[in-house]
Amino acid sequence: MLVFGHSLIPCKPWYTASSIDDILQPPPSSIILISNLSENSDIAMHCKKNDLPFAVKTESIKDAVIAANLGASYALCEIENTREIQQIANEYLWTMRIITPINDENEIESIALQGIDGVIFKNFIV
Repeated sequence: MLVFGHSLIPCKPWYTASSIDDILQPPPSSIILISNLSENSDIAMHCKKNDLPFAVKTESIKDAVIAANLGASYALCEIENTREIQQIANEYLWTMRIITPINDENEIESIALQGIDGVIFKNFIV
């Protein structure tokens, strides 16, 4: 299970991008987070073309399928639909990892028991 943002676990920082210009500001080793794929598909295409790791905030199964096909490294899914999206990811053997945001490390165990690929602390996303 992947854990992003825990004080004991080193990882790449996550930065929200709402334009291609936003991609130029974060450190090169960061993960770009695209909040709305339909409005920011140009960012996803730019990341894919330039081999930049990126995550997509997904609100539906459709969003996750499109993100996986665009080459996203991660799908950030709220807990309400994470389990369904994880099952689809497992079925289709996506390389994209399913990540759910959490507030507290005590949530890690329950997310792990559901078989979700990983978690990210909400305050870790810039």
